[in-house]
Amino acid sequence: MTSYLPRLLALALAAALVPARPAHADRAPGRSPTTSGSGTSSRIRSVGRISDSILQIGLVPRTSRITLRPEGRFSIVDQHTGESRSLDTRDYTLKTAADGKALLFGPFEFQGQIRLLPKTPGEVMRVGSQKYRGNLLVKPNGDETFAVVSEMGLEEYLYGVLAAEMSPQWPMEALKAQAVVARTFALTNLGKFEDSGFDLSNDSRSQVYADIDMQSPRVIKAVRRTRGEILAWRGQTIETFFHSCCGGHTADPKAAWGGSGKSAPPLRGVSDRACRPSPQYRWTAYLSDDDIKGALQKRGYLFTRLRSLRPGRRDRSGFLRTVRVTLDRENVAIQASDFRRWLGNMDIKSTKIDRIARKRKGYVFAGRGFGHGAGLCQWGAYFMALDGKNYRKILSHYFPGAKILQRDD
Repeated sequence: MTSYLPRLLALALAAALVPARPAHADRAPGRSPTTSGSGTSSRIRSVGRISDSILQIGLVPRTSRITLRPEGRFSIVDQHTGESRSLDTRDYTLKTAADGKALLFGPFEFQGQIRLLPKTPGEVMRVGSQKYRGNLLVKPNGDETFAVVSEMGLEEYLYGVLAAEMSPQWPMEALKAQAVVARTFALTNLGKFEDSGFDLSNDSRSQVYADIDMQSPRVIKAVRRTRGEILAWRGQTIETFFHSCCGGHTADPKAAWGGSGKSAPPLRGVSDRACRPSPQYRWTAYLSDDDIKGALQKRGYLFTRLRSLRPGRRDRSGFLRTVRVTLDRENVAIQASDFRRWLGNMDIKSTKIDRIARKRKGYVFAGRGFGHGAGLCQWGAYFMALDGKNYRKILSHYFPGAKILQRDD
């Protein structure tokens, strides 16, 4: 049996470098977490798309005013008339006109969508305080606001995702495993935000996407060394997930979000010793009666006294499915993922709650792991990589039976 405890000397450095927010600790799936309908994914076309090979990422989904600054040679193109104008290197205020319909970009007025196109590759556009490369599309939302959307290829998109979702200083094999999982996730969730005018958001509702200041050579290397690789089962792309620390066993996504039945075999969860040295492996939290009562009452529960609170039903991975509470004289079973979200995901770090103990004027929760627990355990991947496992071994552990396939660009 391999021991990971000798790696503890490296842990102090890793803890300092881990992203402040654990990746997707709380993101719910975009669709039933089984498999997608085709070998790569079904694309949903959105208005204004250049090509099906280009992703549209919502950088600013809804605003009525923002400052943009070209840091290079850009042109602005009216998508209605095709007219193009060159832009100077200066600040431009982009806002909706008084009628709530037209777009005002500095001295220019447009009646519909506009594109900002770099004249040479690699030029940068500042959007508010963030900097991005490539094309930008501005889409009126029809309600006196507009969306700012970045357009890029899948591999370029992953440069920003890996930089935000895993520390670039982590072992290369962990970064490569993350790249394959993130690529697969992107493909199986394209079009999730079609109603908002783009494919994916740039936050934890999809995958966090960082601006170019956070991107690094190590992240780019991890993406390039796994270019086009995705996870599949029986020839179909699986919908992948990832989280910070599983606490000893990963979860079936359907159990994690309160679904029924079982997911495809690679997603049903595995025992995991690798993440035990993680600083996220065990946690405790104290919540007062007033905090708990306030959270429940805000969600429509009408009661005067919180009489008791205890663990409810548990799945085979050790995660709670329900939390049992007695409100006045009524016994209520609350879905554990809802309870965690209502009380605070940074306090109740996972639904793998081992004990709930009554304390004066509140409760102490003791649990394991950080995040929803489904899919790739990032801390487990970290320690497996330190132990000499390559990214294929890491992925085969967390997604048993899945195959790594090469996607055609």
